[in-house]
Amino acid sequence: MFLNFVSRWRWEFALAGAVLITAGILGMSELGHDKTTDALEKITAVEQDSRSVLQFMSLVTDAETGQRGYLLSQGNVFTERYRSGVTGAKAVMETLTVRYQKSGDREGITRIGRIATLSGEKFTEMEIVFRHAVQGEMGKAMEVFNTDIGRKKMVELRKEVDELLEHNQGRANRLRWEASTVSKYSRVSVAVVTAVNIVLLVFVFRRLGDSWRQKEEEADRLKAQQEWLDAQIRERTTQLEDLSIHLQDVLEAEKMRLARELHDELGAILTAAKMDVAWVRRRLGKDPVEMDEKLERTLKNLDQGIMLKRRLIEDLRPSTLSSFGLIVAARELAEENASRNEWQLELELPEAEPDIGPDTATALYRILQETLNNASKYAQAKRVRVQFACTDQELRLEIVDDGVGFRLRDVRPKALGLVGMRQRVQARGGSFEISSNPGEGCRIRVILPLKPQEECVQGPDSNAASPSLPRAE
Repeated sequence: MFLNFVSRWRWEFALAGAVLITAGILGMSELGHDKTTDALEKITAVEQDSRSVLQFMSLVTDAETGQRGYLLSQGNVFTERYRSGVTGAKAVMETLTVRYQKSGDREGITRIGRIATLSGEKFTEMEIVFRHAVQGEMGKAMEVFNTDIGRKKMVELRKEVDELLEHNQGRANRLRWEASTVSKYSRVSVAVVTAVNIVLLVFVFRRLGDSWRQKEEEADRLKAQQEWLDAQIRERTTQLEDLSIHLQDVLEAEKMRLARELHDELGAILTAAKMDVAWVRRRLGKDPVEMDEKLERTLKNLDQGIMLKRRLIEDLRPSTLSSFGLIVAARELAEENASRNEWQLELELPEAEPDIGPDTATALYRILQETLNNASKYAQAKRVRVQFACTDQELRLEIVDDGVGFRLRDVRPKALGLVGMRQRVQARGGSFEISSNPGEGCRIRVILPLKPQEECVQGPDSNAASPSLPRAE
């Protein structure tokens, strides 16, 4: 379970590790920088203390030189040199004492204390000698000067100063070594942590590379699968279109067979029965009246049966289409619907029959039939235009009415009439367009490509401009 948790969140752990290591590098770098800076500041302070000690010793020497020069010449210039040396040395000593107290250097504090004591005793001795000399008591001044106390104090003072300077030098060396060590450890630590971070980053990027490659491979697999599925869909679509054409052809063939059987078999039977009944009626003459009425009613029933047979045959397979071709059949169908619905009909048909196959002619006829049926049921139209045109490459059929129209989005998905027309056209590689809006009528346009063995024979008026319907346009 723990391994699953780690595997699930491995990228987050890697990122957190990289962030922590980077923060560690920054922290170590800052720590080393702070320690090095502190050591350098301490070294600078020690060196400044040493310079101050040397300055102090120089001022003491100047004061002693001024004292000796005054004893020899009683010149005022030596008096000034003595006074400035003493005053400057005391001021430097006070500063050194404060700085050593703040530094926390115990040995340095002890040594600077002894130097302060010795310098005080030396200044006292020089002040006594100088005061006697200034007062003109040269004998007393020389007596004190020749006691050798001042020289001994100066020797002790120089010794303490040298030891303090040596102590400062040692302290500075230790601080330099500490700074160097801290800097070295800091560099080593940063190098180690950087190396670890590099290793971690290499691992992370290798894992990322593996993940990217897996994603690319998965994408390639999905693409190949999608292409395979698309190919399967295209293949199945082609098969379905071929099947649809085959079923439509089979259906039309079956309708033709039924129409032929109705015409040949049932038509012959009904016609023969009518002829026999008519013969019997003529032989009966006027009597008896009741039998004559029965025979009259039988003849009417036979006439209705014959008309029903003809209507069924026309619905199954229009005889005009089979006998006279598409143009004549389309004209008859349009004029019949216009007469029944009281439409103002505009027909634009070629005079010559196009040389097209029976399946193409049947498809166009059925589309025209379904469109006129829909207009008859729903359009409430006053004017209808049917236009059929031929070019070297295609057939065009357009039906326009000025009826109530409709919204295309309101058409039921299972509207089989429109679906059937569209399927007939698309199965033959054509295009089916329908455009309509409420109150603007409806336009249906069909374009079918000609097969290699088909051609259009243009009539003289086939390319004439078609009149427009105000609302359908």
